[in-house]
Amino acid sequence: YGGKTGTTSSYVDAWFVGFSQQVATGVWVGFDNNTTLGYGETGSAAALPIWKYIMVTVSKKYPPTEFNVPSVVSVYPIIVKS
Repeated sequence: YGGKTGTTSSYVDAWFVGFSQQVATGVWVGFDNNTTLGYGETGSAAALPIWKYIMVTVSKKYPPTEFNVPSVVSVYPIIVKS
């Protein structure tokens, strides 16, 4: 799986868009009148749990598979020292 969260200014919109090799799904959380969701309601807090619930159900019909890395892509480890 892969995906990206998003949150707008003043916590008005929260979203998560994610995918597997078989399925792409987007979840948006917000109000039609631009009312804030409340302080701290981010895409990872509000939308990601909904996306996860959907994908657990979907994966029963479309089980996830490994992503194939094209042969022209080089992979290098990144070591972060703190």
